[in-house]
Parts: sequence; structure tokens; C-alpha cells
Amino acid sequence: MKSMRESSTTTFKLERAKINEVLSNQEEYKDDDILIKKWEENSNSGNYLAEITKDGTQFLGILNSRLEKEGYGYYRFQNDDHYFGSFKYDQRNYNGFYIWPSEQRGDKIHTESYHGFWKDNKKNKYGIYLWLDEEEDNEEFDKANFEAYVGNFDGNKYIRGTFLRKDGDNYYVYHGNFTPEGKKNDEKAFFYSSSLDRLFHGHIENDVFKNGYISYFNDDGIIDNIVYCDFGDNKEVKKMIMQEDMKEEDLKKEKDDNTLFRNVILSIDYFGEIYNTFKSTVKFLIEEMGELTIFEDKEKFPTLMKLIVAYNRNNIYFDIENKALGNRV
Repeated sequence: MKSMRESSTTTFKLERAKINEVLSNQEEYKDDDILIKKWEENSNSGNYLAEITKDGTQFLGILNSRLEKEGYGYYRFQNDDHYFGSFKYDQRNYNGFYIWPSEQRGDKIHTESYHGFWKDNKKNKYGIYLWLDEEEDNEEFDKANFEAYVGNFDGNKYIRGTFLRKDGDNYYVYHGNFTPEGKKNDEKAFFYSSSLDRLFHGHIENDVFKNGYISYFNDDGIIDNIVYCDFGDNKEVKKMIMQEDMKEEDLKKEKDDNTLFRNVILSIDYFGEIYNTFKSTVKFLIEEMGELTIFEDKEKFPTLMKLIVAYNRNNIYFDIENKALGNRV
């Protein structure tokens, strides 16, 4: 699986003592690059609203009494990475959206983003990491190719989640555990291929299929054949058990579990949801943030906050865990 990009930690430096001295005597501090005002609507908090363009960066958002970024805000880094979301103690914390600059790769534009939870500038807990390849100015889901990891993060380390890959009309879904390097690694993994309409349920170790059940679905979404395969070190089948030779209870369990898994991942357009959420968030970033002023356009920030938590609407990981798996695996 692809590696995730590192996020930047660069930030501007403020002459805090000088600014605090001014703010102790008046409602705002202003110079060519900095405008900081006491937050009138939340005056008891001791927080400030700020617009800062300094050291090749830009910030719109809230500062606490120590002049650290805290609460919601938008930040453009020196390398043109963009983040908007929540801050705590000058670092990315809680919910936020981070996007790296797009780059040309052949005839496609490649973009990477992370939409999820943060802790001390690192990806944390639950979120969505997206690798997107599409033609310039494309807005059509059908014409986009992408990969996405939806699940648990520990910084740039994968833990447990759902990996989706879309290539044209075909896609596959893997659900299970990962190594920290991002390799599929689970004794009870699920791997579904749309082009073949087949589902593998079994042991995958470091991206290699070891042993498990392969279910073949017909046009009505019903399993009409299931085979158990044990793969050797050379990835060839060294043992095969046909469904007529399986124990009835084992066969029934596999058919029930695998049909339920397939039904859950096909019940909602999770792929389209990931793509459209990304597009709507980036559209706001491009069309609104360039002209946005935190002092004059306060009504736009609730829209911003809704976009920040929009990744929570994609429930493929939790739907699989709760609806498809439960205590079954």
C-alpha cells in the first residue's frame, strides 16, 4: 500500500511580549502582517481573533491568551500545504483537513489529503487518507481513480481499517489489520473484488494470501460456489477443498458471513461519498479561503466547521465492524 506523506510543523514566530503589551492597553494589535483583536463575542474567554501573514505562512483563526493557535482556524504553510480545522496549544488537535500540493504525474493530477482526527500535529484515531489521480479540472466521480484508507491511525502508521481502490469501473475493498508499514496482515481478513464479484475471507500475511475461503457470487448476489484454498510459499494452491467436501456448518457460516460483508459494502456508495466530500471541502478551500476574513465573514466559519467533520459521515469502517462482522470473525 502507498505510504502517507508527512505533514508540516513549521509555524510563524510572534513577538509575544510586545504584542501582549499592546493588547493589555487596547482592543487590537496591528502591523503590516498581523491583525489581532479581542474576541468580542466571547470576551470572557480571553481569546483573540487573528489574521496573520508572516514567514511565508498565513493564518486565520483563534489565538488564546498566550497567543497560541487554539480553536478553529485555517493555516497555509511555507511549502503550500493547507490545513483547516482545530488547534490546541499551537498544534493541530481534534478534527481537521490537511491537503498537500497537487502534482502532475503523466496526464493525471495527483493529490493527497487527510481528513480526520489529530493529536499534537499527528494523525490519530479515526480518519480518511486519500490518494487521488484524475485529469485537471475533473469533477466527475466516474472519471477519477483513487485509493483511500479509512480507519485507525497512529501518526503515519496504519492500524486497522478499510482500504479501497477504484480504477475506472472496477474496485476492490480490503478490511482488516495492517502492519505499521501498511501491509495487509490479518488472519481473518476480507478482500472483495468487484470485477470478479469474488470475496476472499481468510489469512493474509504481509500482503500475501495464505489460506482462506473464496466465494463466487452470481448475478443475483448469491454465492453459487465456495472453495477453500491453502497457498504455498510460491503463491500456488497447494491444497483445495470444494464446497461439497466441506462440513455443512462451516459452509453455511462462510456463506452467511461473506454474503453479509458483500451486502454491507454495496449498500451505500462509500466510494462516491469519499470523493464528493473531498471535492466539496477543496472547493471551499479554493473559492472561499483566499478571500475570507475572519472579522467580516464570520458566518462562513460554521460552514467550514461542518466540512471539517464531514469525514465522519463515511461509515464504511464502522458499518463493516458492527454490521458485517460483530462477533462473527
